[in-house]
Formats: sequence, C-alpha cells, structure tokens
Amino acid sequence: MRFASGVGYGESGEEAVPVEADSTGVVAPPVVAPLPPPVVPEAVVPPSAGTSDKPSRTKMILLSALVPGWGQLDAGQKTWGTVFLMGEIASWSSLIAFETQGSQREDRFIEHAERFAGVESAGGQADAYYAALAEYDRSGLPGGPDSYNEIEVRLEARNLYPDDPASQSAYISAHEITGDLAWDWESEDRRFEYADLRIASETAYHRANYAIAGLVAGRILSVLHAVWSTADREDGDEIEESALDTTSTPAWTPLVESDFARGRSRLGLCYRF
Repeated sequence: MRFASGVGYGESGEEAVPVEADSTGVVAPPVVAPLPPPVVPEAVVPPSAGTSDKPSRTKMILLSALVPGWGQLDAGQKTWGTVFLMGEIASWSSLIAFETQGSQREDRFIEHAERFAGVESAGGQADAYYAALAEYDRSGLPGGPDSYNEIEVRLEARNLYPDDPASQSAYISAHEITGDLAWDWESEDRRFEYADLRIASETAYHRANYAIAGLVAGRILSVLHAVWSTADREDGDEIEESALDTTSTPAWTPLVESDFARGRSRLGLCYRF
C-alpha cells in the first residue's frame, strides 16, 4: 500500500487510493484531495490616538519641576519616581538639620564670647567682628601692642594717612571697637574654644548650602528624565504602529494549522503583500 504525501504537510490514518496502470503501462499518480486555503491571522488594529493613555509631557515636566519624582509617579514610573522623591526628602531633611545645627552652634559661640571675653552684646554682628574675636586676645582699651585696635585700626590709619593726623584720628574713631563690643579674653585657651565653635557653626551652614544645591539638582534631573522618558515612549509608539501597519509594508508571518481529528498538520510562512 502507498500513502500520498504533500509538500509542507503530512497525512496519517487514511487508506490511499490504489495505483492502477493504463493501457500503455504508465502508472498514474494517486489523486490527493486539495487542502483548504491557509488561514491568515487578522491584522491587529492599533488603538486610536485619541484613546492613548500615555501621560502628557507638559504635565509630567511641570510636576517634576515642582516636586522631583511627582511627574514620574503620576506617569506610573514608580521606580524613578521613588528615587527622585527620596532624594528630595533627603535634601530637605539635610537642609533643616544643618540650618538648625549651625544656628545652635552660633548661639553657643556667642554665649561663649559674652561669658569669657566680656562682650556685652555679641549677637547679630558682622562676620568680620566674629573673626576678629577669634584672632585677637583683646580689642584694646584704648589699645595695646597686640590688640585689634592697634594692629588692625591704628596701624592701618597711619599707613593710609602718614602725614595727616586729623585723617588718622577720624579713621580710628570710625573703625576701632569700643563700648559693648569690646572684648578681653580670660585666656588664650578660651579664645581657641570660641574659634572651634565658630568653625563648627560655619561648617554646618556650608553643608546647608550643599543641601540647597541638592534640591536644585534634583529638580533639574527630574525634569530631564521626564523629557527623556516621554520622548522615548513617543518614538516607541511610532515604531510599534509602523510594525503593526501590514497594509503598506510586506511582512512575513508564521502559519500553523493542525487537525488532530484527521491527524493532519501544516507549518509554513505567510508573506503578506
């Protein structure tokens, strides 16, 4: 017995048609029933532009500029949104902590100057005054060879107006430190303690500035990520729509057919024009 076979498919479980020779002795090929036409899957229709759920780029950028990570969370990007939001929280926490620390240390070195240097009211003064307190043992009443008034004020007046005593006197009166701001440290160690407290306060304020820079940088990075992510998604949508449009571009699609009842199957490729 012989069984008919075809290209790209096979048959099983059927009795083949007997082969008979004609009068000339030529054996005719067996008759095979034609297969049904291949079933081509319908083209997937992309969703219309009006029903797209991708977030608005403008909205995402504005939210990211207001609070880093907000735009990403609103767009469903939880990982990046959490990263930027945690950075924002860390920057604000650092700013508050360093500002508080700097203010507390400032109160401490002011109190130290009033207690151990005899300053009547050291609060709210210029930074140059606090620097002078850390450098000189005394302001000078009325002066002295190692006092601030002698080295920083009187010597400077003589250098500026060497032949004009009146101008020297006017300069000294305008710049020397007297009255409630005058100081005289109990010891050099007390002055060194004051200097350490002042440096610690300045360090905390400098770190607060870094936290402010972190707040600005977080917003810039969040906005840039919003622009990048929305642009990348739009490009991907265009590529996907182009791939789904099979009416204008030739495409190969797999073709699989099976008929388990009759023991028949077929594999192949379908080329769409």
